[in-house]
Amino acid sequence: MADVPTVEQLYEAGQKLTELKDDASKLEADYRLIVSAAQGDSKTKQLAAQFIPKFFKSFPGVQLQAMSAQLDLCEDEEFAVRVQAIRGLPQIAKDVPEYLQKSADILTQLLQASEALELEAVKKALMTILRLDAKTTLEAIFQNLDSAEPELKVLVHQFLKDKVFSTRQEWMKAANKAELEKTISDLVTQALSTATPGEVRDFLELLLSLDLYSQPAGKDHVQSLLDAVAKRAGQQDNIDVSDEEALQNLIAFTSAAVPLFKAGGTSSSLVHQLTRAVLPSFDKMLATSQLSFLKALAETSVYVSGSDARTALPVLLDVIKKLLPRRKDTASVTEDRQYFTSVEALLFTFHQLANKVPNATNPLCGYKMVTGQPSDRLNEDFTPQYTEFTERLAVLEERTKKQQKAQTDAAQKTSKEAKEAKDAAAKKDLDAQSKEQEASLRSLKTVIALTKPLHARTPKFISQPWVLSWHEAPAPASGAKRAGEAVSGAPGKRPATESNTAGRGAQNGAQRGRGRGGAGTGGGGRGGQTYAAGETRGGRGGRGNRGRGRGGRGRY
Repeated sequence: MADVPTVEQLYEAGQKLTELKDDASKLEADYRLIVSAAQGDSKTKQLAAQFIPKFFKSFPGVQLQAMSAQLDLCEDEEFAVRVQAIRGLPQIAKDVPEYLQKSADILTQLLQASEALELEAVKKALMTILRLDAKTTLEAIFQNLDSAEPELKVLVHQFLKDKVFSTRQEWMKAANKAELEKTISDLVTQALSTATPGEVRDFLELLLSLDLYSQPAGKDHVQSLLDAVAKRAGQQDNIDVSDEEALQNLIAFTSAAVPLFKAGGTSSSLVHQLTRAVLPSFDKMLATSQLSFLKALAETSVYVSGSDARTALPVLLDVIKKLLPRRKDTASVTEDRQYFTSVEALLFTFHQLANKVPNATNPLCGYKMVTGQPSDRLNEDFTPQYTEFTERLAVLEERTKKQQKAQTDAAQKTSKEAKEAKDAAAKKDLDAQSKEQEASLRSLKTVIALTKPLHARTPKFISQPWVLSWHEAPAPASGAKRAGEAVSGAPGKRPATESNTAGRGAQNGAQRGRGRGGAGTGGGGRGGQTYAAGETRGGRGGRGNRGRGRGGRGRY
């Protein structure tokens, strides 16, 4: 420590450099003295963390050593030293842009900071750098999503969602907005290859809000995203439904892709897999997967093609019959919330598919749907099928109404107990129970609404958007309808179906249907993920090794 300058020497050096201003480069020895203070005690380190960025631009020949010292200080044992060093990185990035990406990358990794004030300093510094050069900063942030550390990946995504995406109007300047949107689109598309379903949803919400996706060429961008999500889902022609992980993967990513279907993406690959590869094997699924599959099927059913709908309807009806017993078989069904939610999903899917190919229901359910096509089979008598199907529906309605009354009584009792509860914990539990009961009642109400039109010999299949019970119903605007009812207003453009392309004869509306880049680094691409010699630093004490570029910070 003999060569480490004192606090007085540091103040003197800083004063001399300040007085010379533009001629400060003549005092390189003084700047080197400041850099060496990074090896001193707490007070000298804090001064070094303050002075290194302040005079960084004046000494190009010392910048590699100075940057390395500043990053050492960002990982120091002393909290005050770390925070001071972190706050200095935006100054370096501003004065010497060659170090901007490196600073952004290091700050991204420092999102792992455990102290609240330190973490806040990291986020503030990173947002400051983002406003200096959004494109380069975004590239540095996104490259950390490739991190092998799950914890860091989660923290990076959360930062993107909470800080970056939510403030994009502040840092996306009009002059380069189009370029930035293209950069964001490219980075997100690449990130989808390792994203979780929840991350996919967040990314898609961001992208679909960009002007890039509302322009005439936006549909092509939407399709590219959908293809990337489909690839991430790991499509298989013959998926093994007993493989819980693979099946849940497909279900989750298909559900996450729904906004892309709504935006005009062609959904055939993902939805085709649900209807043709998974649905026929419904009985082979684990019980834990069946409900999530039926929900995903319902959410995507509006986007099923006519040909897939015609193929899927007989299989779907078989599943419906297993869950909707005839009167003599009612003892075989367990009535719980999962059961009624499953039925809700099945019936909604049935409506959507039948609306696309209404005459396919004639031989299946005994309906008399007219499309003007030979496949109407109106000269054949399917009365037995109609009698059987409507009997199942009637039994379901009876059981649903009985359950609805019991649930209503239970919900009223719970609500009363919650209001009278004195203990906070008990009140919290009762409130949670009340929400569960409300969701159950929404499902029961929806089941009845979906069943009612199916008793007609020529039913009007529901094609409008619905708020299904497992989704949080939006606050109803004037005239809006609640869960289990069609969304108010025009249903929007209806997807092409066999029925609306085959003719207009269907009745009752059935035919409607530490960073890469950076000056002086030793390269290190995405493979080795190192900066220079690949040296791994031990970090400080119990804080672990953040590394400077994952795989070792390297020396300058």
